[in-house]
Amino acid sequence: MKLFLPVLVLFWVSSNPAMCQQSGEKSLQPTHATVNLSLDLNSRDLMASAMNQVEGSVSAVVYKFDDPKLFPILLKTVQRGVKLQVICDAKEAKKNASLIGDLAQAGAEVRYWPRKQGKLHAKFVICDENRVLTGSWNWTKSAGGKNLELLMDIKDDHTVKTFVGVFARLWEMSQPQK
Repeated sequence: MKLFLPVLVLFWVSSNPAMCQQSGEKSLQPTHATVNLSLDLNSRDLMASAMNQVEGSVSAVVYKFDDPKLFPILLKTVQRGVKLQVICDAKEAKKNASLIGDLAQAGAEVRYWPRKQGKLHAKFVICDENRVLTGSWNWTKSAGGKNLELLMDIKDDHTVKTFVGVFARLWEMSQPQK
């Protein structure tokens, strides 16, 4: 049986008072997210679409970046004046195939996750602080073409704000490019 994706997933904001106080919401609000498998929608294509729509900022956490087809998409984003911040695993960034240094030379702000904190295996992209792409997808050649990947596209204020906070924390913990 073939799975049909994307699947529209409905989330409901919890009625937990602490969550409502944190988010400022006093009633349940429906939220939408799309779950995509790379069998049905290539993760790189979804990323390209998101980058074409972004206007102000992109904040990304990736394990590694060696996908030469993704590089021009991100380069155009930076050239349009979009602020691009990327946190990448320090060990992976040092490999010959890594394009993270090229991205920094193009104008992206890059920081490196110190291995003493463990491997950076989290993966998410925040677009204009109103959309998050997250899932199993790395910015790699194999993830862009061969691997079965999952990428969730979330457009929910509370969830996005949570990711923005997580990114700010990781940014402070990571090391600036040398």
